[in-house]
Amino acid sequence: ANSLATRALNGASNEVSRGVNGVKAASEIYMAKYAQAISSASAATGSPVNLFNRGLAQLLNKEYAKASASFAEATRANSSYAIAYYGAAVAAARQGDEANVITNLTNAVKFDQNLKAAAMSDLEFSKWSGTDAFRNALK
Repeated sequence: ANSLATRALNGASNEVSRGVNGVKAASEIYMAKYAQAISSASAATGSPVNLFNRGLAQLLNKEYAKASASFAEATRANSSYAIAYYGAAVAAARQGDEANVITNLTNAVKFDQNLKAAAMSDLEFSKWSGTDAFRNALK
């Protein structure tokens, strides 16, 4: 997919390039080419999925503040995008920001109840898993 997306970018119009860059970013995340994925996702359309993928690539590239901003953009573009809230919670956890861990987990499980089980077993949140705030976020 990445090879074909790269070839498709040659001579493509701006609108087509922005769409293809979204596909290219997703494939680059899969291949653990996070810096390239960030670049591709930044050149992609501003869809919630592309914004999430940019945040995911930034998170995996240890750019936690930028990841938080990208996940926030994704949730502004789609206010019920549960996995983007979850990603924001992970980014907040990696920054030691308990308030945003709780806020984002609350929103994540509000829109996708399946994320409760994921959060309870996710080591990213182990520092907060015994707190009342964490348990309340997962109700």
